[in-house]
Amino acid sequence: MILHDLRELLPDYRIKAITKDDYDNLYNLELLNIDYYMCTHGRAVTYEESIKDTIDLPPNTTYDQKFYIGFFSNDKLVAVMDYIEHYPTKDIIWIGFFMIDVNLKRKKIGTKIITEFINALEKNNMQKLQLGCVDSNNVALRFWKSFGMNEIRRVVTKDDSRPDWNVIVFEKNILRENIVMKNIDILIKEYTNLLNDKKEKCKTKCNELTNDNRKDEADLEKIKLNIYDVFTTLVGATKKQILAKKDIDESLKYETFCHAYLQTFDKIPQSWIVKLEKAKENNAVIDIVIEESKLSVASELKSIFTNLM
Repeated sequence: MILHDLRELLPDYRIKAITKDDYDNLYNLELLNIDYYMCTHGRAVTYEESIKDTIDLPPNTTYDQKFYIGFFSNDKLVAVMDYIEHYPTKDIIWIGFFMIDVNLKRKKIGTKIITEFINALEKNNMQKLQLGCVDSNNVALRFWKSFGMNEIRRVVTKDDSRPDWNVIVFEKNILRENIVMKNIDILIKEYTNLLNDKKEKCKTKCNELTNDNRKDEADLEKIKLNIYDVFTTLVGATKKQILAKKDIDESLKYETFCHAYLQTFDKIPQSWIVKLEKAKENNAVIDIVIEESKLSVASELKSIFTNLM
């Protein structure tokens, strides 16, 4: 269950359904968020409106699907969320409302809650997260976009109690993102396992050569080991860089990750190629052997990664 998993993921908060006993605290939390209501209603929220939201249902839904919950820290209400399960269709979660205590803004509380909420959705195999955001609410737009939410349509909603809203409907494809992440993680795991095997063999050979007093050959193995470490670090850094980009479609991130990492095999060895050419010009045999060994390791790793893709 999503709520159960959310509680486990956010142990610092007491998370429960908003009841009549919480109505005053709920109203006070919303009343202090005057900027939001001036943006959306042109005035402060009323007590009746605040309470009405706790029971309002979207079309064709039941109360079994609705969860209007509060997040409490030391018995103080610090955030509220209204979400509907399996709306507008099965395996989609709709966030109808989310607000944090205005005095706690810029403390990343909202970011933490939504991050773990998305993680809870992943654990429950939900496919998508959707929500609507008024297009004039720039603060909220930036907030939701930071989670990789993509605009899917725009609608106008009307209500006699407020101005018409131009609403941007956002969507996050949780299932597809999860599959992409798993594919990248599987590739990295297989690749780094092979790298680790090679590193262990390299360490063993280095120790054997050292024990035989073959210092130059042992140093060469140390250089190879360093190259293995460089490309092991780069694969993790590349993953982090690609997954952080919000402008890349989720379906393209696996391919983009692979392409970006393969490019490191062209960029990193450039200086080695220059050193090799200079060593050849000067007939510096030791330097030639070193640079050729480094290039050989890079070529080997590029081939391994390509075959695993």
